[in-house]
Parts: sequence; C-alpha cells; structure tokens
Amino acid sequence: MYLTRRVASYHRQSHASPTKGIPSPSLWTVLSLTLSVGVGLGLPMISPSCMVLVGILQVVSGRWQALLLRHWSFVWRLGLLIGFCIAYLMPMLAYGYTDMRQVLESLLIWPLAYIAGGSVGTHNTRDHDLEGAWHLVALASGFAVFSWLSARGVTSLCGQQYAYLGRVAPSPWATGTLVGAAMVGIMGSLGFCLIPALFLMPLSNTSAPTFQRSAFRVVVAVIACAGGYGVLRMQARGPLVAFAIALLVALFVGIEATKGQRHARRELAIGGMIGVVSASIVWILVSRNPEWVSATGIARLMTEGLSSPRFSAWSLSIQQLLKYPMGGRQMSIAGLTYVHNGWLDVAYSSGMVPFVVLLVFHFSHIRSIGHVFTDVTRPVTALVLGCIIAAMLGGFAAEPVIDASMLYFAASCFILGFAMALGQFKQCTY
Repeated sequence: MYLTRRVASYHRQSHASPTKGIPSPSLWTVLSLTLSVGVGLGLPMISPSCMVLVGILQVVSGRWQALLLRHWSFVWRLGLLIGFCIAYLMPMLAYGYTDMRQVLESLLIWPLAYIAGGSVGTHNTRDHDLEGAWHLVALASGFAVFSWLSARGVTSLCGQQYAYLGRVAPSPWATGTLVGAAMVGIMGSLGFCLIPALFLMPLSNTSAPTFQRSAFRVVVAVIACAGGYGVLRMQARGPLVAFAIALLVALFVGIEATKGQRHARRELAIGGMIGVVSASIVWILVSRNPEWVSATGIARLMTEGLSSPRFSAWSLSIQQLLKYPMGGRQMSIAGLTYVHNGWLDVAYSSGMVPFVVLLVFHFSHIRSIGHVFTDVTRPVTALVLGCIIAAMLGGFAAEPVIDASMLYFAASCFILGFAMALGQFKQCTY
C-alpha cells in the first residue's frame, strides 16, 4: 500500500513537472504587456495578434497537451465556447450585422484567448503568486489606458464642444471615430475595480522581493487611477455599481484566502483601515466641494439614481425570448437599439441557442472561480481576479459587450480560462 501511494505521488509529480521547450515566465509577461499596449495605445492589430500567438504557443507546447487536453473538464468547456462562437456568429452574418472578416477573427481569437488563459494559469505555480497577478493586471491595464486616452480626448475639448458631443469620446484608435461613454466606462472599470485589491492584497505573503511587491502596488495604483478617470469623466454609473460589488468580493476573498495566516490577516486589516480612512477623507472633501464631482458619474448617480429604460428592455426581452427564438433583433425593447445586457443581447441578435450555450459556458466556471477565491496559497492572484471578474460581471449585466468589443469578450475568455486552470487543476498540476 505504501509503495502504491509512492508510485501515485511520483506520477502526479511527473505530470506537474515543467515540459522542455515551454516559454519562460518572462515571455508571458512580455506578451501580456504587448497585449496591454495594443489595446490601450491605438494599435488594434497587436492585441488580437498577441492573443493568437499565446494560444498557438500553448497548442504546440507539451504543457498544453499534458495538462489541458487530458482534462475533460477543460475540453468540454472549450467545446462549448467554440459552439457558442458558431451559433452566435453565423446568424449575425446571415442577418447582415457583421461581415466574414469579423466572423473569422472572432472564431480564431475567442477560443485561443481561452486556451491562452488556461495555459498561463497552469504555468502559474503556487510559489509565484505575484506572477499570476501580474498577468491579470497587464491584461486589465490596456483597457484602463484606452479608457483614460478616450476621456483625455474629451477633456482636451472646450466645454461647448463636450456639451455638443454628449456622452461620447473621440476614439484613440481612429481619427474621427466616437466611442460611447458606456464602452469607455466598462473598459475603465477593469482598472477602477482594482482599488479594493490595492488596499487589501497581502503582498508580504508572497515570495517576491520587496522591490517587486512595491512596484506591483504602484502599477496597480496607476492603472486604477487611469481606469477611474475614464469611468468618472464619462459619467458612467454601471462601473460604480461594479466597484461596490468588487469591494464586497475583495473583502470575502481577502478573508477566505488568508485563513490561518496571522501575518497576512494583519496586513489585510491594516490595508482595510487605510482604505476606510482614505475613503472617509475623500467623502468629506467631496461633501464640502460638490463641484469637484459635478461632471462625473457620481453626480449623475446621485441625481438620477439607477433608473434607466434598460430595466424595461430586460423584462421585455425576457418575455419575448420564446416569441423570437431565432433572434433577428425583432423584439420590442422600449425603443433602445440594444437590450444592454451581454447575455440577452445575444438572444436579441442571434436567438435562443447561443444565449443558452453562453449561459452554460459562464455558469460552468463558478466552481473553479470559487476554488481560486478560497486558495490560501495565492491570495494576491485571488484578490485581483475577484476584482476583475466583478468588473466584467458589471459590464455583461449592463452593456452589449460582445457586440461592442471583440477584444473585451476575448479578455473575458482569457480570464475564465485562467480561473479554470487555477481552480480545476490545482490538485493535478502542482
């Protein structure tokens, strides 16, 4: 019996050992930062090319074959995603809502983004918690920078021009193209929602040197400010709700991921108190100087609340799901162009089949995400992942994210693949 246990342990370790030819961790950081530059600095082709490159590297690598394809749980979820791509994109093409080039790009990028996330997740060992968090922050940074650049374009205009434009911004990608405030907001929220993690992450619990931990905190702070600027300047309300959810998630993850670690708990408590004090100071200053937030989403949230015709569109679309099972945008949705819900907009455009497949695909990751949130060996990665998922959940709940941005949905696939690898394979790969 003892010998059997030793043999089993040896096999587990042999499967967990790195495969020759696998790119080094530094390559993943370079590719992630390249993706960030592509999204944020106006080079649209770099981002999908980078995502495809990461996916292809993993398809041909021994680690992909050894760790991912051997796990049926990953394979059938990847199959679900590919099935969704076909069921969603083919009707979009038939109805004339997209063209063949966009269909082929999406069919290539979305599954490879999921593969890339899963592969990077398996590469992230328990001894390098900060490494996984770096990948997530690098991915979010591109969207935050894009949001900041868009909002800066609005700020550079005079007041009359901004009032004329309304809640839209000039795109940093293409001259003369405008981006809606909602899109700028959900992209900026990926950085903005990292603020709770900035205060709560127990960096001293990682094996990284002090300089790396300090640099990571500074980078997260810069990204959070960039994303927050875009969110507040474009008067987006949804990201403010997502921020509240991220705060609750960060508190839960911080408490769960530091169980039995007295030093990490102490750092968590100190960071939480600093966050509360900082928030109180900001609240006092804003209360005494309300003009500071007069042109932000905070003022809009205070005056308009959460009232929106989108709620009527949601209920109307749910009532008409069975009436228009093939989509075609035939539903009556309170006069809006979109339902403004990532899942319901899929049904609105392409019908019930891709709507159901997407729901199943997303819900199938809940267990793996829960495992990551309670993994005491990766508290920093868990916190950052929790905040980014909260931001994306807010985006899917309030905006037509798949119609609006191919890259945003690709990023969500990357995040889910990453969470799947960390949560589902942690017993097998390390």
